[in-house]
Amino acid sequence: MDYRARTSRALVGFTLVELLVVIGIIAVLIAILLPALSRARAAGQEIACANNMRQIMLGYMMYATSSKDWLPFDGEDGDESSTPIICPDKLGWDSPALWINAVPPKINGKPYEQMQQEALAGFKRLPVDGEQHVFVCPTASQAVGVDTDVVTAGGYFRMWGRTRTIASAQPRDTFICYGYNSKLLDNDRYPTQADRAKYSKLRPSSEAVVFVEKRMRGGEVTAADDKYYQSQGGQSGRLTSRTLARVKADWQRFTTRHRKGGFLAFADGHVAWFALKDVLTPSRTGSNGNWNRPGSFIWSVFQEAGR
Repeated sequence: MDYRARTSRALVGFTLVELLVVIGIIAVLIAILLPALSRARAAGQEIACANNMRQIMLGYMMYATSSKDWLPFDGEDGDESSTPIICPDKLGWDSPALWINAVPPKINGKPYEQMQQEALAGFKRLPVDGEQHVFVCPTASQAVGVDTDVVTAGGYFRMWGRTRTIASAQPRDTFICYGYNSKLLDNDRYPTQADRAKYSKLRPSSEAVVFVEKRMRGGEVTAADDKYYQSQGGQSGRLTSRTLARVKADWQRFTTRHRKGGFLAFADGHVAWFALKDVLTPSRTGSNGNWNRPGSFIWSVFQEAGR
């Protein structure tokens, strides 16, 4: 073959058929790899979320150790209409015993109240969806309110509470994907948070739920979830109507962000994944049901956990 023939063939390059075959192969590889990459990304987000809760539990345990075993406050509901106190020590948002202020400094973070003040001053905004922070699940989307929830233009839930110096309820933005178990200290002997129990009372520690991964938008549960909960003795429409702008939660505000479930953190420090159906199923069904399930999880350490 002479030089001109070889040059002519080199200039031809790929034929159209060959090019289409290559494109087809690339498309097939993408179709195969994308689901795997998506699963890997979701798994990584789950790991990061579970680690957030482990860090929160570590700070919680360290706070109890430094406060002679006393537990932090879980906070009030934060609804505008209730003009809440937020904490029984009357310090409100400023309270160093409010869990969102008490826990972060133990794990090298700032009290949430300090972060709120910095945001109000225009110094640095509060962490929100898509940002890395121990209070933010990497899977969480922008906050979407339910019923009386107020969501700001910045994508934050708005709560109301008093401060150290102002007795009337003051609005504050929050974006916190985890809630203190609101049922944990329910008890006739400890009727108020001022009489909050001690860490040593959280027994069995491997079953006592301390923190709950909570929903950040109402659409994380469906009418079918409500129907199942009602079949177990829960109130009709309870799940889809629960307000979410709070820093405390129980099984009725549990998330479905991770494989139709989420994480619970326990008093012994471990974190475990549960499906929504797991936490909605009581040990005793009916209108007088008990959502404590000994051997699995305990919501109220002093008495049965009612709806």
